[in-house]
Amino acid sequence: MSDSNRGFKDTPLGQGFAVIAAIILCCLIVGILSFSWGRASERDSERAIEYQKYADHRQSIFCAGLEGNLLAQCRIEQEQITKSVYQSERDLEAQRDMSLWALAVFIISALTAFLTLWALVYVRGTLVATREALEDTGQATRAMIRQNEISERSQRPWLAIRCIPAKLSVKRVGGAASVSVKIDIITANLGVMPAVYYQLRFKLIWSKQGDFADIERALKKFDPGTSKTRKTVIPKDEVLFSYWSNALLSESAFNSHGEVYGIFVVSAFYKIDSTSTEWCRTDSAYIIGWRSNGEVNSRIRAIDANFRADNLVLETMLSSTLAD
Repeated sequence: MSDSNRGFKDTPLGQGFAVIAAIILCCLIVGILSFSWGRASERDSERAIEYQKYADHRQSIFCAGLEGNLLAQCRIEQEQITKSVYQSERDLEAQRDMSLWALAVFIISALTAFLTLWALVYVRGTLVATREALEDTGQATRAMIRQNEISERSQRPWLAIRCIPAKLSVKRVGGAASVSVKIDIITANLGVMPAVYYQLRFKLIWSKQGDFADIERALKKFDPGTSKTRKTVIPKDEVLFSYWSNALLSESAFNSHGEVYGIFVVSAFYKIDSTSTEWCRTDSAYIIGWRSNGEVNSRIRAIDANFRADNLVLETMLSSTLAD
């Protein structure tokens, strides 16, 4: 989160300013109303006394020497004249008060607009700070999940597969060939926990092209099966399994060049513990070859050949470990 947004959100200066501004605005409105009402009441009282004196003065001038009905009628006329003058001045004073009140309302509206704008800016800053806080929380949560995954991975079994070629012999039988293969499969637990329900699945494929499509088809058919063997591979331990194959390859098994490739695919299935419902697996695929004149040759022909174990090579085509 940026430092500017943290300061805007966390320091009490912004909140204190908002409270003080709201109090000042309320006091200003109440003060203006109280002053206006008090001033109007005071002017009405003063004006009533003044005009009563003015009415008495007019009566003493214009009604002097009159008696009876004439005196009464004169006093009524002077009171009406005084009342008319008083009402006119009162209306003028009301108009002045209205103009002053309109000015006060304008000032208050301007202050209100300013405070509203400031509040919007303040709220926007708060929302931005909240959004950044949520982003920080999300990042921290993802980091924690990642740390838990790393910790879990470090506290689980990991099976690795290593294959060693032990025998490859080819014997021509007419247009076909009898091929004998022996491969030692070594599965090692490199983790810190035992691997339970350990199972192997493997297949030797005779391919005309020797591409990955043959490997993918074989891997898709591998599964741990429904039976749960009790084989357990403890940490730092190795399990050896020797694979044998004797296959008779017909003439159609070879490509147009009279060649075929031997691809060995193997998968190890296991579980982290006996209560887990998910299977872990390790896949490996190799192409069978032999050294000839300093080079590795993997093209098998229908000719008699017998290769020693120390001359055989398994070139890795695939090596992967899946969590589940």
